[in-house]
Amino acid sequence: MRHMENLWPYLKIDSKENGSKSIYWRSQDVCHCESIATLKNSLPGTWYLVANGPSVSNIDFNKLRDKQLCGVNASIALTDKYDIHFDAYVVIDPVFIDKNYEMMRKILLSQTKCFMTVYCIISIYHREPELLKCSKIYLVEHINRRIFKPVLDIHSFRTWVASIPSLHFSETNTDIKIGCSEDISLGIFDGGTVAVWALQILAYAGASNINLLGVDIRGQKDRNRFFEDKDNKQPSDLMDKYSTIIEPSLKAVKECCENKGITLRNYSPNSIIPESLIEKADPSDLLIAPPHQITKERFNP
Repeated sequence: MRHMENLWPYLKIDSKENGSKSIYWRSQDVCHCESIATLKNSLPGTWYLVANGPSVSNIDFNKLRDKQLCGVNASIALTDKYDIHFDAYVVIDPVFIDKNYEMMRKILLSQTKCFMTVYCIISIYHREPELLKCSKIYLVEHINRRIFKPVLDIHSFRTWVASIPSLHFSETNTDIKIGCSEDISLGIFDGGTVAVWALQILAYAGASNINLLGVDIRGQKDRNRFFEDKDNKQPSDLMDKYSTIIEPSLKAVKECCENKGITLRNYSPNSIIPESLIEKADPSDLLIAPPHQITKERFNP
């Protein structure tokens, strides 16, 4: 199993009867992972999925202080400016941790519900084992890169998915990243971006409305992410994957959400995602007020 070549034979996962898991590395206790099954329909209501696109910089998060927020990757940087708390958080790429470890520390110290792949968990363990005791951790897996399971070829994968009603994969699809999982304990379709993982998690957890912030996909001339500037801009491959992976993945997730009565709205005015795919919402009520308006409100309470 080549996808486990950096984990075998050091990794062990002990699954409990209640669905929780204990992870071990070289026989040492790494962390306890909460039961995915207990998460199902446990987080109802409206959620704001806060991605990392540049448009996030224009949102006044003071207006969302009492809302349910789900962060991904660097969303935690917003807590430097706003008094907000993320109720759920998704990090699936250990490369993000390598490049932004202090952000990862802040995520876990915030005591949020944190959804991570085993590669992320082990990456943190090698740096700061005690940090993994700070938050409730949920182990999530790529649908066809599951731990201790072989990677299936496209024919075998299609046959397996067809036998499970909660997994959705087009008969004409030839890319295993594209689809939707209504039972994330079986795995999550990658979709080319962490936002697709987060959507599947929130839908499983019982969200009735999911509002997308910063799911721009395309960046700006001076930055690809809200926390960057022209001097520290990092490359992004989202546009390269958009038409072949991300857009069809969003279509699959949207179909699953519609079948469950979940409404998706996109609050990014600059997003490449068309309104025919995800409804555009007017972000004006969430935007930072221009200086003249702030002054007016200050003197006319």
